[in-house]
Amino acid sequence: SDHYAESNWSFNLDEARKTMAALLNGRSIGNNHLLEMDGSERNTLFPLVAGFDVLRQLCEEILATPDCYDRPEHGFPGYHGKSDTETFPLLHTKFLLDIDQQDVSNAMDLLGKTTRSLHSANVAGLRNRLGHRRSDFPTQPEIIEMSAKVASIMRSLEDSGLCPTVFWRTRTTVDNFDRVSIELQSKQGNVVVFRAPSRFRASRMPAPSGPLIVVPSLHIAGSGELVRFDFGENSPFERFWSSFPKIKTRISETSIELDTSNDKSDSDVSTEP
Repeated sequence: SDHYAESNWSFNLDEARKTMAALLNGRSIGNNHLLEMDGSERNTLFPLVAGFDVLRQLCEEILATPDCYDRPEHGFPGYHGKSDTETFPLLHTKFLLDIDQQDVSNAMDLLGKTTRSLHSANVAGLRNRLGHRRSDFPTQPEIIEMSAKVASIMRSLEDSGLCPTVFWRTRTTVDNFDRVSIELQSKQGNVVVFRAPSRFRASRMPAPSGPLIVVPSLHIAGSGELVRFDFGENSPFERFWSSFPKIKTRISETSIELDTSNDKSDSDVSTEP
């Protein structure tokens, strides 16, 4: 995604699911089979397992043709190239190309490993054996072993940030030179530290005030700046209160020019409500 021109550095799980399905649905998974991925929560287990490696393959394709995603000149902000203290890091329309490439390589390795590990844990096979009155119903040791493997995979995804994880600000410190350190922590206990001010603040990257989706394993290329996004969610409560507080409009004496293009003459009418 182009997080400068399109998403504005925000993450919404419902929108992310739709984007995922649009990118991965219909892609090859070998043996003349295509991945079937739905943008809702109605996905079977197999595409969810295979999807990690399919995403890795998509990343490889983008990395192979970086020139196809150069940001056009009109897509840069006015301050680009005019200052060394505030720089614009998004030189491409695919964010993948503006992340530290070693970080990207590590993330792709983890995506591929995730699919292989889930297959190795026989997640789909055990799930399919859960039918009532089956002679091959999974044994307790099999379920415990599979669950332990899945838990390990999830910890790796959460620690890396590839599984979206919310961080909240826990502490802010300021030194004698007014340099600010902001500490954020996830519910899993993972801690990240941001330094302020950021040289990328003019690029609309969210300030580390929380709640944020932080990806601890990914940095903006050529910097120590962690990738992060504003966290948004859809809920009945949010939708109900979306139009509040309502702003009252105060109407004062106004001169209104009427459109009388069909009349023989124009007239100005002054009204007092």
